[in-house]
Amino acid sequence: MSSRAVRTVTVALLLSGAIVVLLALLGSRSDRPAVAGRYSLRLALPLGLYAVSLAAVLAAFLARFGRAFEALAGLISGLGRLPGILEIGVLCGWMPVAFLALAGPGFAAIAGNGGFLRGLLVLYAGFVMCVPVSLERQRRRALLERVTVLGVAMVLGLAGLEVTLRALMPGSVFHSSIELRPYQRLVLDVDLPGMSSRAIHTTNAWGLRGEEPPLEEWDDWLTIVTVGGSTTHCYYMDDSRTWSAVLQRELRGQRPDTWVGNGGLSGHSTRGHVLFMRDIIPVISPDIVVLLVGTNDVVYSTRGEGGAEGIRSAESSGLPHRILASSRLAQVVWLWMRGTFGGEHMMTENLAPYEPLPLRGEELEVPEDITELCTSLDQYRENILTIIELGRQAGVTTVFMTQPSRWEDTEYWRGVQASYYWEESGARRMSAATVWRILDVFNLELLAVCAEQDVPCLDLAAVVPHSEDYFYDAMHFTEAGAELVGRSLAAFLKERGLAE
Repeated sequence: MSSRAVRTVTVALLLSGAIVVLLALLGSRSDRPAVAGRYSLRLALPLGLYAVSLAAVLAAFLARFGRAFEALAGLISGLGRLPGILEIGVLCGWMPVAFLALAGPGFAAIAGNGGFLRGLLVLYAGFVMCVPVSLERQRRRALLERVTVLGVAMVLGLAGLEVTLRALMPGSVFHSSIELRPYQRLVLDVDLPGMSSRAIHTTNAWGLRGEEPPLEEWDDWLTIVTVGGSTTHCYYMDDSRTWSAVLQRELRGQRPDTWVGNGGLSGHSTRGHVLFMRDIIPVISPDIVVLLVGTNDVVYSTRGEGGAEGIRSAESSGLPHRILASSRLAQVVWLWMRGTFGGEHMMTENLAPYEPLPLRGEELEVPEDITELCTSLDQYRENILTIIELGRQAGVTTVFMTQPSRWEDTEYWRGVQASYYWEESGARRMSAATVWRILDVFNLELLAVCAEQDVPCLDLAAVVPHSEDYFYDAMHFTEAGAELVGRSLAAFLKERGLAE
């Protein structure tokens, strides 16, 4: 390719990238528009300056391409006199694009916009092409040598960091998408009603909460794995007080060789439970799997954002997922980005005690048939059927439990806003009573499916009273609640002859 052709491609990349960025910014809208009914003053002023400057540069290149490119080359050459500027620009210019793509709108309104990110990436490509074209041969060679040295040093540094993280923070034992990290020990200071002020939270060799599995006598013991979301995980509860631990203690009164491992993972819906049943249970091969399900599947419906699609979404694939699955460094960075910019609640934080808040304004219109709000119900049913089939294929006994709640359909809860600690209060005007009615639909669906499939199901929602004695918020158990759940489940298993 001739020198002029290279310069033409370089300028085309720079200008097209700048134009794409401008179009993305022009397509944005401010919360408080003051200019043209669309932009705030803070956005309109720099946007206007950017548009005028870009128009002037474009006009200069169209009028006198050669002279304009010489001016650009002179600017690049001048930057080259500053130590490390060009090397860092070439090596790290893609990082802002990656950062904004990962951070998404939680960092800035424009972050995560596809057009904006593509424009920045094209700009970076134009800059990379412009640098060698703007320098003399001797300086190009020196730049290449320095970039090579810095690149090798960066790769070695990242590799060392990866090795260190794998040693200090080992990843999931069984599956990259299911965070069962072994030998964790957390000491939590807890300020929640009905809970001890100090909780010891540990995991065993498999990343489950509970005692070490009796591997040498596995086939002789009664082995149970509990699966669910945060209501099974019991993150803020001491190891000895979770309902899984209570279940083990109760069953050992009849059969001392009983082991229960807590595989609850906060935030998991039945989509996550399907992965757990498919990829982990066949490896562990316990006698019984107990699943407490419903809460996180209901949340997809109550958010009003196409929740069924969220549950249905298949396991992530492609190059980004393969990188995330194989790199502990990438996983740590991804979790940090989600917690810092993604607006997600990080489980290392303590919770403020739950306070029922009055419903602000009128509740959204609730149809006479409440199932119209259960947008994720069909996929929930499909996932339950898949879990049952996977349990049969693995040769384990599958037991389900419906999800109880502090909320109920009473006059008091009809005037209370449905709110969760992991999302902004009042994100959707829905009462706590309405959410309970939706949850009740999911519970009834679970009971119906289990009856059809002849699978044991404990109607826990009918056992645990709607009382603050048993819940520290809407769904999560206090120590008294966990005690009641563990005892009720143990009695249910004994009654069904499953604990013998």
